[in-house]
Amino acid sequence: KMASCTVELQMDRLERLLCEELGQHCDDAALIRQMKTQFQGLGARPKEELSRSETGDIIDTFLTLLNSSPDTPPLMAARVHSSIGLLRQQHGEYDQAISAFMKALWIETAHREPNAEIVGVTVHRLGIAHGRNKNFDEAIALLHKARMIYSALGFREEHPYQVSAKQELGSLKDGQSTNTRKSLVVNSMPLLASLQVEIDKIVDGFHSNELHDSAFPPSD
Repeated sequence: KMASCTVELQMDRLERLLCEELGQHCDDAALIRQMKTQFQGLGARPKEELSRSETGDIIDTFLTLLNSSPDTPPLMAARVHSSIGLLRQQHGEYDQAISAFMKALWIETAHREPNAEIVGVTVHRLGIAHGRNKNFDEAIALLHKARMIYSALGFREEHPYQVSAKQELGSLKDGQSTNTRKSLVVNSMPLLASLQVEIDKIVDGFHSNELHDSAFPPSD
């Protein structure tokens, strides 16, 4: 089975989200023109070349768009938050990345017809961010949960999603300890626990054929 989205930051998808897709839900013509002028060609650049200043500009634009476009579809808003998480993670801002992924996951699991693949990728991203932040126990639990979702969807062990999650788990288990460093994100754990219930429902629903693949745009 082919993937419709990716776990890592993809610059071409980021450009498309900024310059094409979000503009369809924004009434501010001047802002749309500014985005196209500022971010055209972003997809051709390596993500490693993004400076903190440029990343800040992109995040500010995302937030301005969300604030000025109340009719943005929920799953599009989730894609924005997930993209912000990837950008934050790119610069080692792991607490902020975790917060952004949590917002995306909350929106995705609250949707009337959750797309399990998108939820799985966001859980996967959240697990990676926790791992980078040395929250090993949370990271391992989330990556195992992502693998459960992928398996329920029929993604085999050699699928890129599964390979990525297994590689992350392998590196995390080497660093896991009983003295795991607790970061500022510890306050998000009760919310994450409540989201786990919704994630479990999605997995169980696919096992029982109660849910179906949705025709929502892929998460970036």
